[in-house]
Amino acid sequence: MKQIVMLLALLLTVPAHVSADDEATLVQIHTRDGKSHVGELISTNSTETKLFDIELESEITVAKQDISKMANPFGEIAAARALGLPAFFAWKIRQLPARQSAVGKVAKLSQATIYFTLNKDQVKVGQQLDVYRHEGEIIDPDTGKILAVERPRIARIEVTEVANAFSKGKLVGELETVLQVGDEVERPGNGERRIAVCPIPLQNGQLSNLGLEMSEDLTTRLVNSGTKVVERSALDEVLTELVAQNTIFFEPKEAQRIGEMTGATHVVVGKIVQKRKLGTAYVRLVDVTSGEIRVAVSASISLANAQILSDATGRMSKSTSGSSSTKIAVSTTDNEFDYLAKSRALPKYLTTASSLEKTAKGVRFLGFPKHYDFEAGIIKTRIRDFIDRNFVFEVLVTFGPDDGVTHIGIGSGRQDGSANRRAESVFVRFHSPHHGDGGVSQLGWQKPEVTFGHVREPGVHLLRMTKEGNTLVFEVDPEHDGPTADDFETVIPDLSAYAPYLHAKNSVLFIGGTGTIVATRLTVKP
Repeated sequence: MKQIVMLLALLLTVPAHVSADDEATLVQIHTRDGKSHVGELISTNSTETKLFDIELESEITVAKQDISKMANPFGEIAAARALGLPAFFAWKIRQLPARQSAVGKVAKLSQATIYFTLNKDQVKVGQQLDVYRHEGEIIDPDTGKILAVERPRIARIEVTEVANAFSKGKLVGELETVLQVGDEVERPGNGERRIAVCPIPLQNGQLSNLGLEMSEDLTTRLVNSGTKVVERSALDEVLTELVAQNTIFFEPKEAQRIGEMTGATHVVVGKIVQKRKLGTAYVRLVDVTSGEIRVAVSASISLANAQILSDATGRMSKSTSGSSSTKIAVSTTDNEFDYLAKSRALPKYLTTASSLEKTAKGVRFLGFPKHYDFEAGIIKTRIRDFIDRNFVFEVLVTFGPDDGVTHIGIGSGRQDGSANRRAESVFVRFHSPHHGDGGVSQLGWQKPEVTFGHVREPGVHLLRMTKEGNTLVFEVDPEHDGPTADDFETVIPDLSAYAPYLHAKNSVLFIGGTGTIVATRLTVKP
């Protein structure tokens, strides 16, 4: 009897998620205080259950005495419904093992052509590949153990022709080393995922607030888990072209085209099928190289609060009279500030593909050094045609002792050559009181910088951007104390002449830099 009890105890402590194919076992736990946890079971015994909570993205332990109900196993369809499709889909993506692309070798060299051992199923014409060369092993002189293999990248080639057993290419880029037979050829970033998350439209191609929130939530979860995600701006041209061709995004071969044109290794595509006030969201992760569907998830959703925002490219819907209209959640009258520390998500009129850190005061971009990278992040509006709108956009910002600047502006928001330049944008650069003498400057793409004020005291400061007709005004209210003598502003009387590059697809409102963003408020005027 004692042996049976010991055997049962042993079985109870074996991690339940381990199986013959090493797939995770999902469970749902209801606790006596009314909470619910869905996650990957780690272990369970007579006193406690451990699981990786998918929503919290952390391991938790629940005492047996606190569990009122436990579903083990818990089905994937039920899990997607309980967690919401973005959280569940992001978790499924993280479960995928890294997949290495095929590695070929240089087989022959002619005067202008490189022959290599990757076939038409592995590479495509126009694709760029990296060439590596083994230059010997690094060996510990004391133990004789191989520590690493020296394998530098020596060149980049572009595929010019593909065949059943081999392909041809030519040298491109700056690394034009003399190649040798036996050099290895593979895709850049081999084994690294870079995911493009497409908008999730309704079945008729229109974009709703629900589909937009779903794709943005998925993007945020992937970024925060360390997955590289293609910026939405990089998708715009591709999506516009596909919509013009009446292409169905849901098809794997179209997902492959999106991946090839954006540099993504995988593409998330989906659609929402309507049935009265209910619907089903279908989302797929497509491998760009093979066209294989790696993850497919569906979940029932309510469409009771669905609002049509735009077509699948992000263009705003037009009313029958032809005027621009949208039901996105911004006010047409005075509204309250949205304080970012009080919510788990950004206000619905804002989005980001950047990693954010929440603090007691607000949110900030993760990683100060990232500020100096050309890929430094921004928070931006979902609406992209503010060049055609009248609006007031306000941001409350505060600075720590190591912070440099905050940017607020209109345009693409892309960095252009340095941390303080943004391509196709008009913006204000607000120096922290600890740096740059607290100077506040107006900048335009390929325009000289103009300093129009200083903020030398700490505190929470208000930046306001107002557009009426073709006039754009930037205002600064130091310490956010209302209209006082220390406020200052700069006026661009003719925005179209000052920034002729702004148009209905690149004129988002954006925030960037290294300060803490305390609150935002957006008022779109009739």
